[in-house]
Amino acid sequence: LTSSLDNSIKMWIFDQSDGSARLLKHRQGHSAPPTIIRFNGNLSILSAGLDNALRVMMLHSDSVSCELSQGHVTSLSNKRNLSVDMLKVPAIIDFSFELTRFNEWDCVVSCHHGNRIAHTWNLSNFTIGKHNLKSHHNGAKPLCCCISGCGNFVLLGMTTGHIEIFNMQSGLYRGQLNTTHTGPVRGVAINSINTHVYTGGSDGLIKVW
Repeated sequence: LTSSLDNSIKMWIFDQSDGSARLLKHRQGHSAPPTIIRFNGNLSILSAGLDNALRVMMLHSDSVSCELSQGHVTSLSNKRNLSVDMLKVPAIIDFSFELTRFNEWDCVVSCHHGNRIAHTWNLSNFTIGKHNLKSHHNGAKPLCCCISGCGNFVLLGMTTGHIEIFNMQSGLYRGQLNTTHTGPVRGVAINSINTHVYTGGSDGLIKVW
């Protein structure tokens, strides 16, 4: 058994022909402080941390808890002689999820520190999703997000003070709410029947649409 500063404990087995060890089992959490933790239904928790990772933790069995895959970052880091963290998406500053369309398409969206792109994630196969949602305004970056109760749309609150709307299934841009706030949008929410949108901004205002 081994443990280290990456917040993991690993069990190794020595069964190789040359006498070397291979990883048998492991348990691992965020290797840097978590920044956002939210319940995902009744049996699991989604969390994001400064280690540039999005993790799902199963409350009934920790053995199936895992970090959502971001592709072949480990093999690429070996080929390019770079750290894994450098190849991951930037640290997540906000995320939203909706399980209504869980089995049909990506159901999680995340906003990232200093990044113009919001990423989608798939909880069916625990991987980063198909779509990169990029603002249609030069210099605008998403700071917050909210997926509609039907699971079809996501609203992104931008540094420029407006809200952009994207389709979750296709990843296509579907419009925007103009002149929402005079400063960056810090929070956005949608009611359960998709009739009202609530936004909060750095201008100190909460608006209902």
